[in-house]
Amino acid sequence: MKGESRPFECPKCGFNYFKKHNYMSKINELLKTRNKSSRAHLKIVANAIKSHVPSDAQRDKYYFFLYNTKDVDDNVLIWGLDTYFKGNHHLKGKGFAYLKSIILSRDKNNERISKNERKMIGCSPPIMNEENNNEKGKNKN
Repeated sequence: MKGESRPFECPKCGFNYFKKHNYMSKINELLKTRNKSSRAHLKIVANAIKSHVPSDAQRDKYYFFLYNTKDVDDNVLIWGLDTYFKGNHHLKGKGFAYLKSIILSRDKNNERISKNERKMIGCSPPIMNEENNNEKGKNKN
């Protein structure tokens, strides 16, 4: 152990080895960065998880979930929360770790998913005015 320096805070989860934790203040700081709609969705889903998944009922689990998803866009976060809640995953015993993986995988693959959807569905044709159609028809003759 001599000469080794231990990190004070984990870069992945935010856990500090040498400090007493006040998770409520940290949770409030992370929630302030979200918009009102995201906070409302988070409150509903977090309460459902805390009441149905006993192992995730502690504040530290909620804090680590918020810390890991702090860089995710609000639209992706709301999509993940809705998907989780509509699938009743909280009733199946799946907690914050499962929800985090849904949100982070969607955030990571979001750009590729939209490209694949465009390939499958296609895009709408350009809007043509009647004047443009008449001019094109005259040029061909």
